[in-house]
Amino acid sequence: MGRAGSINVLVVLLFLTGCLGTKSNAPVRDAGPPFRVDRPLKDLNTSCLTGTLNGCEVNSSIEAGIRALTALHEQQMVEAEQALRALSNVLSRADDVPMARVTAPKIDTSMWVDPDAKYPANLELRIQGPRGLERMGPDMISDLDGALSRLETMADSHEAQWRSVAYEYPRGLVLPEKVLIERDYTQVVATLMHGTTMFEVPRHLGVKYIRRDVAPWMVHAAHVVTRSGMKYKALGDHRLKIAKALVVEGRGPFVIQEGKAFRGKKVFQSNITPRESCQQLRGELRFVRADKTMPLRTSFIPKSSEGGSK
Repeated sequence: MGRAGSINVLVVLLFLTGCLGTKSNAPVRDAGPPFRVDRPLKDLNTSCLTGTLNGCEVNSSIEAGIRALTALHEQQMVEAEQALRALSNVLSRADDVPMARVTAPKIDTSMWVDPDAKYPANLELRIQGPRGLERMGPDMISDLDGALSRLETMADSHEAQWRSVAYEYPRGLVLPEKVLIERDYTQVVATLMHGTTMFEVPRHLGVKYIRRDVAPWMVHAAHVVTRSGMKYKALGDHRLKIAKALVVEGRGPFVIQEGKAFRGKKVFQSNITPRESCQQLRGELRFVRADKTMPLRTSFIPKSSEGGSK
């Protein structure tokens, strides 16, 4: 091998040992006292780099999914609230009083011996009402069916939309707490005379709109007399609560149930004195909402003011 060959070998050996430490078999000498001032360190140079990691792409997908689902949620809540507000307006319609008639049969006076004693006297109440929705107006059936059908269709559409958007992003995204609370869905069951409808609504919106604050009717039946200074004096008060035209209950799940048609007879008994039978004794019937009190009627008798106040 010539001189050029020797030089090549030497260069290769220097290249191979450039990144590897050298090993010496020479004995280790005593290093002696430490340097008072170390030599300045040289700056490190980057010798190798990795490719770009994929964590940023996943994070971007997560953030995009949260934004997309949050926007869809807000849109669905607006649509759900509009539909439930329309339902609430229908549920809150007042119902009419049923058909009723009060009859006062002839009093049995065969046992009367004391003009101030109390003796029984009957009142017969006959009452009849159609199905609940018919008591709430001629358009009630079609309007309630329309409101329920809209909510049922919307519930299916919202669920399909949510699944479709969620499928495009990583599963199990951690959504904002407000979104999680508002996406607590619960069931609504509407049982009407002509069919049953079931669907789901956000619980917080259902509590706000699925309600009915109209109290049922109360029948007040009584024997009435007219006395001096009092045109209407009730001798006892007999009450009968009319079945609700529409029952709306629950805070999730919710129940909407139509009242059935009814027809019946009720007999009430009052205790009167023979003297009261001479005071225009008659039977009277009034309808008052169950959460209201019977209105009072007052009449005044003019009296002379001569002689000062009395």
